[in-house]
Amino acid sequence: MNIGFNNLFRYLCTSSLLGVGSAVFGDLFWMSLTGGVHIIDATLKEPIVFLTCWYFGGAFSWVLCKSRKYLALTTYLFSYLIFIIMSMIYGDFNDPSVKGWYYLCIIGYGFLCLPAYFVNRVYIIPKLF
Repeated sequence: MNIGFNNLFRYLCTSSLLGVGSAVFGDLFWMSLTGGVHIIDATLKEPIVFLTCWYFGGAFSWVLCKSRKYLALTTYLFSYLIFIIMSMIYGDFNDPSVKGWYYLCIIGYGFLCLPAYFVNRVYIIPKLF
């Protein structure tokens, strides 16, 4: 493996912070759309889910990626894949009234994490290596 394990802990910490930052960005975006109305239950669960997805996405990409050139992209894609798997495991896709909301959440996660991908690509990976 070309990238080694010397900065693994720092990269996992920054990936986790990017996940929490994406959750905060999503909360601010939702509050700006709704005028401040927000569901308390979603506010507590969203940072934990995003942190989990980005942490494990960063760990998987660090182990499986061969060069640092594609590290940010593989972290984003693995976190997205983990979010889809978690949605399939914990979601109720049999109920037609909420199936569309799950699909919108999956698509929305991809859009909300794009700024974290660009921060990871432009700022974090060049400073880390």
